[in-house]
Amino acid sequence: MLMPWMRRIGAAVFTIGFLPCASFAQESSPWDTRIVGDAFLSWRSNITVWYENYDRRRETTGDQYFTFDRLRLGAESLNDDGLSVRLSMEVTQPDASQQGRKGAYISPRDMEEPPAWQLAPQAAWARYQAGRGFAISGGLVPTSYIGFLNKAWRFRFLEKSPYELWLFRRAPLTDRFIVLEDAVSLRPVADPREPPTETDLGVTIDGRPLGPFVEYQIGYYAGEGNAIAETSPGKAGEARLTLYPLANVDLLEGLSLTGFVHAEKVEPDEEETLFRYCGLFHYSVLTRHGRSLGLGAELDNQIYRPRRDATEHEIIHSILFSFFFYTETAPDLFLVFRHDHLDPNNRNGTQSNGYKDEQSLFLLGLVYRFNAHVQVGGNLRLISKREEILNNAHKNRISDPEGFSFVQLGLEF
Repeated sequence: MLMPWMRRIGAAVFTIGFLPCASFAQESSPWDTRIVGDAFLSWRSNITVWYENYDRRRETTGDQYFTFDRLRLGAESLNDDGLSVRLSMEVTQPDASQQGRKGAYISPRDMEEPPAWQLAPQAAWARYQAGRGFAISGGLVPTSYIGFLNKAWRFRFLEKSPYELWLFRRAPLTDRFIVLEDAVSLRPVADPREPPTETDLGVTIDGRPLGPFVEYQIGYYAGEGNAIAETSPGKAGEARLTLYPLANVDLLEGLSLTGFVHAEKVEPDEEETLFRYCGLFHYSVLTRHGRSLGLGAELDNQIYRPRRDATEHEIIHSILFSFFFYTETAPDLFLVFRHDHLDPNNRNGTQSNGYKDEQSLFLLGLVYRFNAHVQVGGNLRLISKREEILNNAHKNRISDPEGFSFVQLGLEF
């Protein structure tokens, strides 16, 4: 449940947002209002027939699984004076069966039924565009990187962007029972935290001060995301700078270089902190046949400190590398490839936290775009983990990858 002051802000933005909507039917209204939203649905099937102890493993991954990933619906209004307002709600059905691949252990909660539908505000902000180089937004506003990365990746309905998918932010270590492939053992592990979200309560400024060549966004946020009540006074700050160095060259105008930093005090006295430093190289172009082609490479460095006096092996360093590629092989038919590799604790030696937790994702798919609002896709993906086990001569064990096939529908309006 949201904090009282957050509810008051939300109610105020809600009221302001629908004032222009109420006058939309009048020809003299200065506001232009449109419906905004999207819906993502997926059907997943486990094809890991080669996996050791497959019958036991599929208790956590399932044979088939339908997920209504999210439904967002709202309205946006803007006028000629540079003022715009957006309000939207989000319904999600989290996929508990896949949580185990992102943590250091397989939690018993992964074996339960999926959580119930969750309803939360997705966006509730007012924005003023003062000029080409400066705009200010306040309320439940977009964070500085996820939306930008989604535009580069283009296929959010197939899979979340790497930054959103692979957050390795964990609580201090506690002894827990770990379910391995062939044993149950009590080991020091840490709970995975909530993933980052596309919006958060805060204030942002953004703009393109040098026309098509430079873009920036700076934000100051509550840090908990759009669907979680604020649990501490800790805050988060973000900054993104994107350069388009050859924006005036026809075939290279889609080339961009991006730097991004996220700094978060989970607790105000710096007992728990998270830093992320990211770089993105992206290139997109229309070929001489008028078809889309794009590729990107992202590097994400995460540094999580559970408490002020944490030792070096308790501080979690994670390197995430992602490469994606798409090409329009026929009109409106896209071939999509993506590879993510997450390598936590790579700077901490062989005895850190009991696990290396290296994980990889390979995705190969086809997407058909009926129009700007409807697209369908199918893909095959492999997910692998590399585990380093304590008290076992520090042997690395690379388990066989798990395979899944997906059929997905993406609606945007």
